[in-house]
Amino acid sequence: MGAFEHLNESGAVAPAVVVCRRSSTMRCPFCKQNIRIQGRFCPRCGEQIFGLPVGRPEGVPTPPAGAPGQPPAPVTPARPVTPPTYTSRAPAPDAIDLDIDFGGDAVVSGPGYAGPAPPRATGGTAQPRPADDEFVGKVCPYCRFPIKPGETIIVCPECQVPHHEDCWRENESCTTYGCTGGLPASQSYTRGGPLPSRGGGWSVGGPSQPSVPLAPQTQARVESTFLEHRARELESRANNALVLSVLGFLCVVPALIGFFMGVGVLGQIAQTRALANSPARGRALAAVIVGLFFTIVGVLALFVLPALSGGR
Repeated sequence: MGAFEHLNESGAVAPAVVVCRRSSTMRCPFCKQNIRIQGRFCPRCGEQIFGLPVGRPEGVPTPPAGAPGQPPAPVTPARPVTPPTYTSRAPAPDAIDLDIDFGGDAVVSGPGYAGPAPPRATGGTAQPRPADDEFVGKVCPYCRFPIKPGETIIVCPECQVPHHEDCWRENESCTTYGCTGGLPASQSYTRGGPLPSRGGGWSVGGPSQPSVPLAPQTQARVESTFLEHRARELESRANNALVLSVLGFLCVVPALIGFFMGVGVLGQIAQTRALANSPARGRALAAVIVGLFFTIVGVLALFVLPALSGGR
């Protein structure tokens, strides 16, 4: 109040008054220039910037040609640039020499193919010898049975794979797949020719020969080995059947399983007469008897006895 009293006194100086004016400038969205607002239209480009579109009044400058806001002039597409072609002064490479063997008579040979290669050395010098510790236990690739101590073997000079002497002489060569070092001279393999098979014939492009039966000694050894493995398998199954049948005094289910396992072992032994005296036969028979006994006892204990006691 005291400050305003000095305003009425003579010779008093009025305090300074700060006046804030509202800015009336803006940036035209068409010509992108700072302008002073003077109406709906831009004073520089003449485009309407406020309100609904209306006709341009008199006195408002018409926007010049090519000004912002007008549709752009069509752009001439740029001239395509062709990349430079690089040429080498070096001569073109020679044709690739291909030598593809498909295992038959068809051989794709390139310009540098000089013909089939000479036959490889055969393994006719392999001599039989007794099996030592180095080869005992290894599997003969022909009969698929292991080599036992004291047997006569022949070792391929190329792949060093042992064979039974009978297997080697029956095939007349090494029976390892892909090994040609043990082939006889009459079946030597040449490059570009058919591949000899392990049975004595020719796989592709050559005459086929009938299969040769096994030698009597080889046949006997194969049968004895088969019977030995079969006896072990049946003996193991008979033991399992007997154990399950004995466990039937605790529950009926193991006894029933042991009974059927024993019946199966007896059926397989009956098909092989050479195993009639095998220990597996007696154990399987015991498993059938014990399993049947405990099965009957369990059925009586579960169904018959409760029914009789309930009737009384």
